[in-house]
Amino acid sequence: MAKKILLVDDDDFIREYVAKALKRKGAEIVETASGLDAIRLYKQHKPDCVFLDIGLPDLSGLDVLARVMEQDKSAKVYIVSGTNGGRTRGRALELGAQQFIDKPVSVDILWAIVEAL
Repeated sequence: MAKKILLVDDDDFIREYVAKALKRKGAEIVETASGLDAIRLYKQHKPDCVFLDIGLPDLSGLDVLARVMEQDKSAKVYIVSGTNGGRTRGRALELGAQQFIDKPVSVDILWAIVEAL
């Protein structure tokens, strides 16, 4: 059965590229550029994992992470971001992120995470 992934990134090019590549590998993708949509989509689709950017236009990725974790303490949320500040990284892990992955990231690394679920 295909793994369902929620992909949240405000950069259309990156989001669409990653979505296409993961779909080719067999994943089912739900995608958005909006933090508010991400919270709604998580509740609606119950994905196997979330790849979440920090810099979003409406909410911080940290806010999205906190709200998703409130909904589901067992959520598998991976921060994928170009924001490499230690404070942000530490806060994401405190809030329950599985991992903080620095951009640019290889789709093969993301797929390895999906396969390990």
